[in-house]
Amino acid sequence: MTVFVDITGAIIAALAAEPAVSPNIFRARDAALLASYNTAVNVQWDAGTPDYGQIHGAPADWQSKYTVECYAKSAVLSGDLAVDPVLDAVFTRLAADPTLGNTVAWLRMVHVEASCDSAGQKTGWVGMTYLVTHRTSADNLNA
Repeated sequence: MTVFVDITGAIIAALAAEPAVSPNIFRARDAALLASYNTAVNVQWDAGTPDYGQIHGAPADWQSKYTVECYAKSAVLSGDLAVDPVLDAVFTRLAADPTLGNTVAWLRMVHVEASCDSAGQKTGWVGMTYLVTHRTSADNLNA
């Protein structure tokens, strides 16, 4: 498997460690499915940009983009209040170990956006964009 799949798995493992940030943590799931849970977290790899440096055959350093989405719904709370504890738990967990157990050089959040819906069940969504600095060998996409 490629380093991109490995990093996605490392993020999921960090979020699933006891106590898990949500009982529903998924890899690259459709938003419509996630909305059926009271809380859910989705992790997916979106893009990667290599920096091959100056020497042919040298390892490639990467800046890869990952999205971590937080979902929550409530019959009582507004969407922003429902999703806020999930957002806080995800951010705190990933900030506690920005190397993901030495899987990557550095994971950092660079963007956060939110959306809420107040029709019927009040739902909240927060999407966090993380940039991950990591390395592969020159001739494959493995760590």
